[in-house]
Amino acid sequence: MRGLITPVQPTLQEKLAAWKNRSYQGRSFRQDDPRIYTNNHERVRSKTEKIIADALEKAGVTYKYEAPLLMEDGATVYPDFTFFDPSTEKEIYWEHFGLIGDSNYMVNAVKKIRAYERNGFRLGYRLFATFEGGGLSPDYERIDDLIETIFIPMIPPQARTPS
Repeated sequence: MRGLITPVQPTLQEKLAAWKNRSYQGRSFRQDDPRIYTNNHERVRSKTEKIIADALEKAGVTYKYEAPLLMEDGATVYPDFTFFDPSTEKEIYWEHFGLIGDSNYMVNAVKKIRAYERNGFRLGYRLFATFEGGGLSPDYERIDDLIETIFIPMIPPQARTPS
């Protein structure tokens, strides 16, 4: 009998697939940017972003790298990683701040976090961040914890990419 029922709304898996298939133009790379590639042959800006991207891929978590986000105030930012929660139909963002030992970089990082928050993206809710630099090494446990507790659970099991 179930075979005769046609769903009115798309499944979570279909919603995620539609989001994943929407094309976007990320930030371009400068000539002197390092050439760092993930295991999936995607270019990223740092070794830690490669580690994050590879861990997401291994866990079967779908993401977009540096997809543009138009803020309510009209500014466009390019979060390092964007995810889609098909159950809420909202995007979630992960920024990795890798040069916090540099005072100018840190000031800009705080300004960026504040801009996210002014536009409704609170740290720990729809915005997550990791930090390194200035003697602070990447927190690999935090990276693994975010993937395990936040990003894996929002992806329907049948929609996870194989590792």
